[in-house]
Amino acid sequence: MPEPSATFPGAQTGRAETAWQDGLIAQLDAIGPTLGRRLLRTPPASAEVISAERFHDIEYLRLAINRCGESLFGRMIGESEPEANWRPAVAASRFTRHYLGSMTVSALVALAHGVGLDMSAERCLKLVEQGLPRRQLVGESDEGVVTCRERPPSWAVQGASMATLTDLRGYVWRQLYAAHLAPLFAATTALTGAAPKVLWSNAAESVAYTADTAAVGLPPDAAAPIVAECEALLHATKLPGVAGPNPLTGLIGWTRIDAADFPRGIQLRRHCCLTYQLPAREGLLCFNCPFLPLDERIAVAREMQGAGATRGGPAVRRSIEIGKTKLRKHR
Repeated sequence: MPEPSATFPGAQTGRAETAWQDGLIAQLDAIGPTLGRRLLRTPPASAEVISAERFHDIEYLRLAINRCGESLFGRMIGESEPEANWRPAVAASRFTRHYLGSMTVSALVALAHGVGLDMSAERCLKLVEQGLPRRQLVGESDEGVVTCRERPPSWAVQGASMATLTDLRGYVWRQLYAAHLAPLFAATTALTGAAPKVLWSNAAESVAYTADTAAVGLPPDAAAPIVAECEALLHATKLPGVAGPNPLTGLIGWTRIDAADFPRGIQLRRHCCLTYQLPAREGLLCFNCPFLPLDERIAVAREMQGAGATRGGPAVRRSIEIGKTKLRKHR
């Protein structure tokens, strides 16, 4: 795989004036408003600000997973349905999908701009709203933020500098995965019985989502370095500090189709996330679900990602029926 260019298109070759926090948020917003809202400088009044280190405490993690299982799409199942109607392992899958997104996209987009963020648990502040840990606060200092001489940063950073892009990638990957997500996944599996392959599939899906959203939301030359960082991560042989082969490899792929709205093809997970089993999502399958045939995946993706996306469109309704059929077979 060819290496991306050392400098992000449009990056300043002299002294960058924009603070990296503002530059990163602006870049996320340029990719798409749903990404721009994942990283905030000021927490909304409705959110709890929680240090990510707390999620490594087994009792707090139990509470967080239960809350996520009860509060999907803003509907608390506890109001009408007992907790016994859903399995903790399935709620754990949904929890990790929400938890991963803001960190993954922030780390990879910043890396494409020559800024290495420390996403270890001690550095991250998660925002929990309606039980969902979807967003996070951006750090106000440059502590833990690094750059590299091979890829000059697009934004102003006062931090240590590494020699090569390989060094910078290794730092970012180690802090995000070895120092944060790998121990969180291990604790989640021990607590709920969630299969590691499902949790790591959720992590790979988050990387894939970053690449696909950038490819659709940005001009090709601006998207290319972000896509390249995502591909480099998914195809790396190992992740620094994580035992064994890269646990992200081979868990998500793309089916190539001739459609302008899918420039990279349409995603396909190897393992279903299983969240169609939750009462608040009963039967609802994702657009990249291996249980859906290709034409249905395309239709669901277009319906869910288009303007005025709704769960009530015909493609989504068909996916729900397929999911409910699978549920009936398991009961």
